[in-house]
Amino acid sequence: MTEVIILPVAYCKVVLHALKYPHCAINGVLVGRKKKDGRTIVLDAVPFFHRWLSLTPMLEVALCQVDVFCEDSSEHLSIVGYYQANEHIGDNNPDVVAFRVAEKIQTAFADAFLLMIRSGSYKIQIRKSKPHSFTALMTRFLFRFRFAIENEEKAFSLISSCIQVKLHRTIADFENHLDDLSFDFWNMDLTEKLKSFN
Repeated sequence: MTEVIILPVAYCKVVLHALKYPHCAINGVLVGRKKKDGRTIVLDAVPFFHRWLSLTPMLEVALCQVDVFCEDSSEHLSIVGYYQANEHIGDNNPDVVAFRVAEKIQTAFADAFLLMIRSGSYKIQIRKSKPHSFTALMTRFLFRFRFAIENEEKAFSLISSCIQVKLHRTIADFENHLDDLSFDFWNMDLTEKLKSFN
């Protein structure tokens, strides 16, 4: 069984993407690397779309952009996974798009995984819940993987802090970037803010 460790910043960016668009399907990729001990470490999340998940040409462009960035990185990064949340509450099953994108990623990274985010009323969960309930937003799809969030307490505290200052409103995805090139879908400023918390 392959172990996948998701770092707090990457986990937070996935959740923030879902929180910004609770009424939409969302997707993106997870960037990281494989350690010598066989574990996959997820270092970052790159949000792609919130309306047109199956818009193939733009999805290809987004994947190419991230792939080129990873190849040029001195950190030996790869696209290690794909995440998606469906539009309808209770629909947590991967669709054809999710399978196809995950399969495409798997051609370059053999241990690529597909991470489905539970669809639901995120705002209700935020108001009623303690930070630890955010684990409920993530669900495992492929059973040959074991997922863990590195330093869960820090991750949940980070999400709680972000919600308090409404940081989820600032995350940009590739779709936002296509509408207005001034939007940074890498979310570098957001990443720095997340690292500065705690």
